[in-house]
Amino acid sequence: MVRRMKIIGIVFSLFLFACGSDAGTDIKADAAPLADAATTDGSAADATAVPDANTADAAPLVDPLATEHTYVVQAVQLPEELSDVQTLGLDVDNDPMMKKDNALGTVLWTVKNQSGSSVQPTIDEYIAKGQMLMLVNLMTTDLFNAEAVGLWYYLGDKNQIAPEPCLSPMDTTCGQHLSGNGEFVIAGDAPLNSAVYGAINSNEFFGVSAGDPMRIEIPIYSGGDPLQVDLVGAKIKISQITEAGLFEGILAGGLPTSEIDGKVIPALRDLFNSLLIADCDGTPENCPGSSCDPCGCQNGSAGDTIRSLFDKEPAAGEPGTAFMGVAGDCMITIDELRNNNLIRSLLSPDVDLLNCPSADSAPSECTYEPRVDGIKESMSLGLGFRGAKGTFNIPASNPTN
Repeated sequence: MVRRMKIIGIVFSLFLFACGSDAGTDIKADAAPLADAATTDGSAADATAVPDANTADAAPLVDPLATEHTYVVQAVQLPEELSDVQTLGLDVDNDPMMKKDNALGTVLWTVKNQSGSSVQPTIDEYIAKGQMLMLVNLMTTDLFNAEAVGLWYYLGDKNQIAPEPCLSPMDTTCGQHLSGNGEFVIAGDAPLNSAVYGAINSNEFFGVSAGDPMRIEIPIYSGGDPLQVDLVGAKIKISQITEAGLFEGILAGGLPTSEIDGKVIPALRDLFNSLLIADCDGTPENCPGSSCDPCGCQNGSAGDTIRSLFDKEPAAGEPGTAFMGVAGDCMITIDELRNNNLIRSLLSPDVDLLNCPSADSAPSECTYEPRVDGIKESMSLGLGFRGAKGTFNIPASNPTN
């Protein structure tokens, strides 16, 4: 069991951290921990019903008198300790026992614990350099107590940031745009309907998605573009909100199987194949008989580990008829990963957030109704974040009811 967990750590450290940030670079968006962002457990609020403004007598989702409060996300935290899994989670699927969900957070903590590798330095680097840019607009009549509050979460245009994140190419700290005076632009291809709706009580906001997905970014490895994924059933809790702009919070939701199959696994394939190319020269090592590595991988290298785990015949319990890869061809295919028992167990859905016409329905064909059809189709994720005051123009299309 210990060996299996270490293999899991190796595999996902290769996926998330293989080309991580330079160990000698000190780049941090904010060194303070975010794990204590929520001062209350929010259990009762976590079960808030899905907002509905489609009926004739429904109250507006956002108070017509609400004003804009805009921020830039200056730090994002994934679970680093076992306690973070729960602290950074929320009850995503309205569990009757109000149990917090954070399955992907558990995987990330396992990676950190077993491999010693962490994606956190890469996240800090990307935010500080403006390579990850998230913007928030909080629409409310008051920052201490208010009903009918809306929060929009946007991806920012990384080419339009003022001031410049770094003072010079030699700047290893950066983060100049995160001090409260930054000016930003929403990315042209960013969804404008990534929002949650709720209320502020005693300076703490809790909001629930009305059904639209929320797009977020997570870096896969340093030097590559962050992976954009759409969370369903997003819930956000933020506290310590001020006019100056500082706040702390938790964002949680579910990553549908279609996002894992269509985005996460292809990213795995591309990264794994790049490591195979780097570590395996395609010719057998100079060794006798059947002990030769058919791909010429360096013993103990990342490519050697990947080849032995995935470039092989289906194992017991794996759907061999769906195995579209050629075993031993020194390349990893999407199907070899998608149907691999290890990958399937790590990325298996744990929450039922969508009510779908059939098991094969795309998320766009489903409605956000947790625990209705009884089919777990999403993997839960929770993360912490902190924001500073930031200025940007609000799209006229943002709904207020």
